[in-house]
Amino acid sequence: MMTEHKRRLVLLFGLALLLASLVVACGQPTLSPSPIMTANPSSFSFDARQGGANPESQTLSVWNSGGGTLSWSASDNADWLILSPARGSSTGAVDNITLSVDISVMNAGNYAAVIIISAPGAANTPQTVVVNLTISPPEEEEVIDALDTDRLLDIGYNHPEKVVTVEGVIVRTYYAKKSKGQPTFLDFHDPYEGYFTCLIWKEDAQTGEPIREKFMKAFPPDPETYFLNKKVKVMGKIEIYKGSPEIILYDPSQIWIVAYENAVLVTRVIDGDTIEIEGGAKVRYIGIDAPEIGEPYYLEAEEANCNLVEGKKIRLEKDVEDKDKYGRLLRYVWVDDIMVNAELVRLGYAYCYSYPPNLKYQTYFLQMEKEAREHKRGLWDHYLEGVT
Repeated sequence: MMTEHKRRLVLLFGLALLLASLVVACGQPTLSPSPIMTANPSSFSFDARQGGANPESQTLSVWNSGGGTLSWSASDNADWLILSPARGSSTGAVDNITLSVDISVMNAGNYAAVIIISAPGAANTPQTVVVNLTISPPEEEEVIDALDTDRLLDIGYNHPEKVVTVEGVIVRTYYAKKSKGQPTFLDFHDPYEGYFTCLIWKEDAQTGEPIREKFMKAFPPDPETYFLNKKVKVMGKIEIYKGSPEIILYDPSQIWIVAYENAVLVTRVIDGDTIEIEGGAKVRYIGIDAPEIGEPYYLEAEEANCNLVEGKKIRLEKDVEDKDKYGRLLRYVWVDDIMVNAELVRLGYAYCYSYPPNLKYQTYFLQMEKEAREHKRGLWDHYLEGVT
């Protein structure tokens, strides 16, 4: 049998072993779990149209699903991709990264980018996220033929709030000065009844703001003269008046020239007011007179004419007479939306000169000459400085 003395020795020995194990355990450091990075979703797709708005932003979520603190940073390899914020830290809460795309200088096509998220100390760093971007070709603008009356009526009756673009040649114009509201009519068919037309009121009936005045400044000498026989596009809402479709023009930005009918090529500039066109015909500008050979400003006027028309397609507008006694065509000459006759006078390289009965734009030419003289442009600054 174990004596009392031995029993105490055994107990003391066991206690010593227990104390020794506790001492050893206390000397060992306790390891905390490492952070684990989670990123979701693992891929993104953006869709946009070239020339259109940027696609809506999307969200990438990052959080710590392990222990400790996750300190992360994100970067990408694409100029068109924007990350905000690009860094953060988390002990468990979710950090959201906003992904934005800028397509302003990009063409149609498929693009890809990679986001790399790094977190020092994380057990699974780095993480990658793929971003795909598809940019579709620009949507073609729907342009409605001005003579497609049925289509225009359908829009006017069923989609009156829709803004449309209509294209056609203005073949008839009329300023109804003595009518109520003093409207200006730009017609795309003659006779105009039952066909599409554009209308410019003298002023806004609600606010009293001048409207026709704005168009006269933008399209001299007046819109009915400026747009006659020109191919244009107009933009606005279709209204129906007595069974005919029309667009009310409130601002000059609603109408613009897109092409001219019967444009011809200028093959040679003869002097400041005469040119030769394809086929060999010579054209004398109506309503103006430029310096002749040997006169001051002859070379400057010829050069100005060259800058305006040489090698370009022009539109020729007839007045009363077809030709002068030399067999030259008498015409007003247009390049895009510029009347060359008037522009040469405005710049001070030609005088206003009447050729009865060809006086359609004579008042306009006088205005341009007055402007050139007041600003002492071209020959008015030197050669005719003392002329009143």
